[in-house]
Amino acid sequence: QKLVRKSVIIVGIDPNDELQQLMVEDVIGPAQRCFAVSSQRVYIFDIYGGKMLMCLDNLHKHEITSCIFVSNLTYLISSSNSGSIKVWDESWSLKHVFVGHCARVTQLLYYVPDNCIISASVDKTIRLWSLVFLDSCSASRPGP
Repeated sequence: QKLVRKSVIIVGIDPNDELQQLMVEDVIGPAQRCFAVSSQRVYIFDIYGGKMLMCLDNLHKHEITSCIFVSNLTYLISSSNSGSIKVWDESWSLKHVFVGHCARVTQLLYYVPDNCIISASVDKTIRLWSLVFLDSCSASRPGP
């Protein structure tokens, strides 16, 4: 693995933005990207070159609460305070919206064996969403 030597990326980042979450693409090498989440934006950086590649703005009407990048499908998946989960393709076009949570989604995970997203919400549910069928697989609510 390589780290960018003493690179600080500030060009293009809105000075009012607070970066809240980071994720790195699974690909190792010069094409590896880093995704940084701010309130309603996702900044995409070239890790090796130390430069910002683009800023995706207004992905949700409400604040982005979690984000993951699924490298094998080249999908960026984001969730928001509204409870919606959006799937964006490699051209950053909206591919699908998962609806089912009735409150803020707090966490997203990618479950490789079943090609599913697992989401947790303030509504006290954990849901599985199929990236193959673009539908809900199941939902569970913890005990009593």
